[in-house]
Amino acid sequence: MAPSQSSKSNSSNTLNRALRLMRMLCEAPTPLSLTKIAKTLEVDAGNLHRLLQSLQDDGWVSRVYDGAEYTVGPLLMNNFDPWHPVHNFRRESYPFLKQLHEQTRETSALILFLGTQRVVMDAIHGQLTLSSYYDVQLSSPVHGSASGKILLASLPAGIVDEVLGGEPLPKYTEFTPTTRDDLDRHLIEIRETRYCISREEAFNGIVAYGAPIQYRGRVLGCLVSTAASADIATRDDASFATKLRDVANLLSASVPSIHQMKFFLTG
Repeated sequence: MAPSQSSKSNSSNTLNRALRLMRMLCEAPTPLSLTKIAKTLEVDAGNLHRLLQSLQDDGWVSRVYDGAEYTVGPLLMNNFDPWHPVHNFRRESYPFLKQLHEQTRETSALILFLGTQRVVMDAIHGQLTLSSYYDVQLSSPVHGSASGKILLASLPAGIVDEVLGGEPLPKYTEFTPTTRDDLDRHLIEIRETRYCISREEAFNGIVAYGAPIQYRGRVLGCLVSTAASADIATRDDASFATKLRDVANLLSASVPSIHQMKFFLTG
């Protein structure tokens, strides 16, 4: 049966609202509340909430984890104007990413945290090509990857519970932490050392090192280096991770647009 004229009209209206909403989020320098969006677009808040949830599920929109505000999702990150804080931050961070790559010769990535999502902003490939692992929105196990565990270590306990769900946690290799007690020990260590080591926890044969990018106590993302685990001895893990942390700390203290990024990511 062919769609009715009313059905076509409703679909067209929904698409139009979605496009206007995404354009509005791309132009906003900070996250926007549901009330603000509904008032600006002149739409019902209940219908808007359902639309936002659908767009969030598909990666077009992200919700700030500690509030009822929304910003762009991973799939919209490249649609800002050239002078948006995101593009400024990427440009200003590149020398530090390049420095890390030159020091390690391994694949290095700049990752931002959009709510509870991890978004690759830039990457330089090294000795081990990892294109298949570096989609715009990272899908590597959050409890078994360097970027994922740094994200979890920065979140309130209640949000961590929502992200992880129940136990046992999915097992990807023999080294993946599958209980909250094991994972919590990892997260405590990350907060104390300000770096993360994930040796074959997400993928066999791969080791990843990460260090948080922070501004005024708020973790905004991380730097990550990934290598073949056979190329770096376990005894060298702490030394490698410390080197990464030093670059991440320098980036956090030196990039001018990090102040704007804090407000863009967290409101």
